[in-house]
Amino acid sequence: MVGATPQLLVIVFVAMFALFVGTGYYNRAFNLEREARAEEHYRLGRTFADYGYFDGAIEHFGDALLYDRGKFDYRLGLTLALYESGRYQEAELQLRQLRTVDPTRAVVNRLLARLASGNGRGEEAIQYYRTAIYGRWDQNPEQNRLDTRLEFVDFLEAQGESLQLVGELVSLLRDEPADDVLAKRVGLMFLDAGSPAEALRTLRPLAAASPRDASLRGALGKAYFQTGEYGLAVLELQAAITLSSDVQVQELLAEANEIVSLDPNYLRVSRREPLLSPRQRFTRSREVLRRTTAYLDYCYNPLGDERIGPLPPLSPEATAVFGAARAALAETGRPADYGEATERNLSVAADLWATRSTICTNVWNEDDALGRVLQGVAR
Repeated sequence: MVGATPQLLVIVFVAMFALFVGTGYYNRAFNLEREARAEEHYRLGRTFADYGYFDGAIEHFGDALLYDRGKFDYRLGLTLALYESGRYQEAELQLRQLRTVDPTRAVVNRLLARLASGNGRGEEAIQYYRTAIYGRWDQNPEQNRLDTRLEFVDFLEAQGESLQLVGELVSLLRDEPADDVLAKRVGLMFLDAGSPAEALRTLRPLAAASPRDASLRGALGKAYFQTGEYGLAVLELQAAITLSSDVQVQELLAEANEIVSLDPNYLRVSRREPLLSPRQRFTRSREVLRRTTAYLDYCYNPLGDERIGPLPPLSPEATAVFGAARAALAETGRPADYGEATERNLSVAADLWATRSTICTNVWNEDDALGRVLQGVAR
């Protein structure tokens, strides 16, 4: 700018500065307008979603993203609306993209877990659930984490993952502030998962505090039954029956009573119960041996006298143990030593029962009470 006067230079610089300021102001105003429009569409999308109008929510969340494609919450809102409207493939595509942006966002991982579960991808669902449990929640983190853990244990139970279920239930009780309602639910799930010892540890304090809760007493009875503590099972099941009539509890009580009345090694659980005398133990051992022999006879020849044709040959071991059983049952006099005779009867019965897998190939009417008594003898 040759020959320009200082006054002209000042004018040019002032004009350039004014243009720069004006452009900056315009850009700021334009960006603020875009942000305002994006927030308005996002707010409308949330409102539509809250009232269950997910198609409208999808449209508004999409409009919000037109103004600001990088806003995580806008994309998350769109994804949630797609999920709730049943557009699962689109939702999963969005979720996977969101997870690359923020792998620890718990809500994203929980939705991915649900989608994986619904598509039969069990192992993948487990990984997503675990990430969600220990991930980051923006709102109500404690309640959301607890809800996710409960959803996860329900998933594991439905999948039949008993070992993982028990481990997760133990972690849940250890990590979460458990109230009585949660503890009861967890205790019942321990029982259903085949972990009666954990169920007892969880449910016993609750039953002590609420002795008239029929479901708790029934669950305790079932847990004691599964651990082989049949006397305690009878006490709890009887208490449950007095509080509420339940057919399953009644059936289990009948079986527990049968076991208690049959078992020669039964130890009383209450001072009101009499101790078994040596003669009573011997009488019971003969009944165990008689029932075992009758059961195996039936397995060997279920048709009895109506059978046509020869029976299959028994193994030498089975022949020998059948002979020992019949010889013991043929003895009708008083034994010289009740204790020794009792142990002999139980030993022969246990040996005979051990042949069951080779003899009982197609029997539907199991003698469950006898089997449980002989399990105790074997221990």
